[in-house]
Amino acid sequence: MKKINFLCILAILAVSCFAISFSSQADELDDLIGNPEKSYYFVFATGAIQGSFGTMETCVYCHGNGGKGTAEGRKRGVPDFSDPKWQSSVTDEEMIKFLEANDKGCTQCRGRISEGAIKKLVNIVRAFASK
Repeated sequence: MKKINFLCILAILAVSCFAISFSSQADELDDLIGNPEKSYYFVFATGAIQGSFGTMETCVYCHGNGGKGTAEGRKRGVPDFSDPKWQSSVTDEEMIKFLEANDKGCTQCRGRISEGAIKKLVNIVRAFASK
């Protein structure tokens, strides 16, 4: 019984430490994500699916949580993914080629995410049109 209590306390402490660590990082990212609501894009783009990338190596750094772009992203000329005009001006194939080639922008993706992950990103970007 003492072992079970000890393991429960240990598990609670581990979860608490993780939560505290994550909340301090979230405070630093407030300007980057723009929207405190965590969308699927936020999880994907912050590296939860991609792997452990640094803040500046994720989509959210420039594109923000809602795809509208952050202050840093606007300096770099990122498009507003929620803009219907932009959505209609780019095909899925063009987005895939852009992410695969990465001759301008999104350079941290080059060779680091799979073809399947790129297709998921395109679907996520398309979903911003409805917001």
